[in-house]
Amino acid sequence: MIVLKDGTQVPTRKEDVIQEYTPVIFARVSSRGQKDNLPVQVATVEAYVESLGFKKKPLAFAIQQSGFKGEQQNIQVMRELREANPDKKYVAVFRAVDRIGRDTEIALRMRREMSDMGVPVLAMNLPDLTGKKPYGNRSVDILYNILSTVAETGKETELAAMIKAAEASAEKGVLEGSMLSFYPEGYTDAGGSIYRQIWEGWKAVERGLVSRAQLSKNLGFVYTTNSPAKKASKGKKKKRLGQDYRIGDGNTSQPRKIIKVLQQIAEQSQEKLEEYLDVVDAIVLLERRNKGTHKRDIKPASLRSPKGQAMHRVTVAYLRDPFSYPNPVTEGNSQIATIVGNTGAGTLQDAYDNPATYLPKSR
Repeated sequence: MIVLKDGTQVPTRKEDVIQEYTPVIFARVSSRGQKDNLPVQVATVEAYVESLGFKKKPLAFAIQQSGFKGEQQNIQVMRELREANPDKKYVAVFRAVDRIGRDTEIALRMRREMSDMGVPVLAMNLPDLTGKKPYGNRSVDILYNILSTVAETGKETELAAMIKAAEASAEKGVLEGSMLSFYPEGYTDAGGSIYRQIWEGWKAVERGLVSRAQLSKNLGFVYTTNSPAKKASKGKKKKRLGQDYRIGDGNTSQPRKIIKVLQQIAEQSQEKLEEYLDVVDAIVLLERRNKGTHKRDIKPASLRSPKGQAMHRVTVAYLRDPFSYPNPVTEGNSQIATIVGNTGAGTLQDAYDNPATYLPKSR
């Protein structure tokens, strides 16, 4: 035991701390998905504290926060404890050094600030206390530094693996994502999909031959009593953006969204636009089978049939970015199926014929 100038007695051995100090257990996870692990961490460290023979009842703090912010919370908790109970003695206890900080600088800062508050640090993978003099001992301080560096190296390796996995997934194409509806019920043999009909019809709109509202109405996009924020009795006039409209009038909202997507593609390549429309036509034809029970845009996605889910998975990447992914009708992407541990051609037709190939094996 060392006595400081102000008369404070400071322990230099773990045995002294065990007799006089209250252990403060810190458990931490980085994300909400790991939250269930917090009670396990606390119980593990509590058992360790009990095995050491601490005389004081431990306090436990479970924190869900990643990286630097998590370490900041540890320090803040200890600071508040010390301010509220200046006469009490505390020791900070962690499951392992990598729970103190997976960044060497953060770990060193944690030990330094804890020591400044008169709080030594203990971890289950340390044989003794660590902290600035007069806390702990030099050999344990060195071990603490080594374990902090190892933890940081492990984090860098983990981050590199995550980046590599993300790049691989990007090459294969995303499996999920929001897409505009295709309206298979509007497909006609003469005009093709609604997307193709809107593209061709918009040319007439631009020439002033038909209004947007009339084109929308011709294609079946109308205000109804079920339209969001537009519920009204049939035939009753309503105001919208300063204009009158009636139930049954042309609703241009969805057609404008669709034409915007198509225009963006056409600006880069007219050839790609024709390919895109061909793909939409092919998808809609399959969606129409069995009276639309295989639609790939049903929300929530869990309500999609196996065929609908599989069709969505092999087409969503292309539909969102047709310049970066292969044509799902003619080329397909065989790598998409490997994401769920199976193998397949990655084409639209194969997804329709063999949906299980594109769904998780646990299904």
